[in-house]
Amino acid sequence: MKKILFTIFATAALLGCSEGDRGITPATPGAISFGNVSTRVDSASEINEFSVWATVSSITDGAVNPEVSYVPILENERVYRNPAGSDTWTYDNTEYWISNSWFHFFAAYPYNLGIEQIRQAQNGQYYTGYFLEVTADGTADTQDILVATCIKDTTSEGMFDMANPPVVPVSFKHLLSKLKLTISQNTDIDSEFEYYITKITITGICDKGTYAVMPLNNQFFETIDTVGSTTISIEKDYEDAPICLREDFGNGRKSKPHMVFGEEGVMMIPQEIAVEAIEIKVDYLYDVNPDDEDLGTPKSKSGHIPAITWESNKSYHYNLSIANTSAITFDQPTIEPWGSPQTGGTIIIK
Repeated sequence: MKKILFTIFATAALLGCSEGDRGITPATPGAISFGNVSTRVDSASEINEFSVWATVSSITDGAVNPEVSYVPILENERVYRNPAGSDTWTYDNTEYWISNSWFHFFAAYPYNLGIEQIRQAQNGQYYTGYFLEVTADGTADTQDILVATCIKDTTSEGMFDMANPPVVPVSFKHLLSKLKLTISQNTDIDSEFEYYITKITITGICDKGTYAVMPLNNQFFETIDTVGSTTISIEKDYEDAPICLREDFGNGRKSKPHMVFGEEGVMMIPQEIAVEAIEIKVDYLYDVNPDDEDLGTPKSKSGHIPAITWESNKSYHYNLSIANTSAITFDQPTIEPWGSPQTGGTIIIK
């Protein structure tokens, strides 16, 4: 898909030219505008600017001319609050609605991410696509990328008011997946002794992918390709301050679950996880004599996450419980839209 770049010829450019090219003044009715900016699960109040790409495909004699399909009219256009702090959005290179056409809009935040626009032909049909190389290595500073798509149809007479067109809504979703991991002591099996976590290691995770989005047949095609990506290991090391999985609540020592990556979790590349592809290893100290100063005997257990596909804009929360006498088994996680309350699937060492 990313092999050939094309110049848009004059015939196609007539459909996507700027107001200066077409002699349109800023007072001309029918300007494309943006509004209703939101995210599916989070507040959009911190978004002050974002990028927009747009294409138009005009219908002639009931069909799209292949040479003027998906013609770019906006490319990495900065859409911003004006005035600052308001709910009014504007952009500088104004474009206008055209009747008897299909418009495809793609937006991304933060602004100016480095997304590449590709215009190419295949089997006599012209296409426009957008590509971004994405990295997520399990660190807290991984960039949270938001994307949105919208399609507007002006082909049906009476269904689209050219004089009073609607704003283009921008409903963002998270491009990445989120991983949460909670570990606790399985007091149903072992309620007497102490467990001190010294390290959590997760291996086999893809850390890179190519995000591609393309208007296609009056919809959008989206994918993240991890073919050829390397895999990484993520470690949380507590050797200097081991995490005890029980504490005194005043009426005895009870389980104290530990969230390995905190309440927020960590962002991951959406990816297909094959059988035995991702391993979670737990290093811990097993203390059978909690009254002495020795924290116990070093031990470790490991197991594999079941086959699953981590999808964009979803959070995967795994619960792991540990008891010394058994092996790790995994259940599927509970899957929620990113930001919703998590009940969690289960990983049990039993």
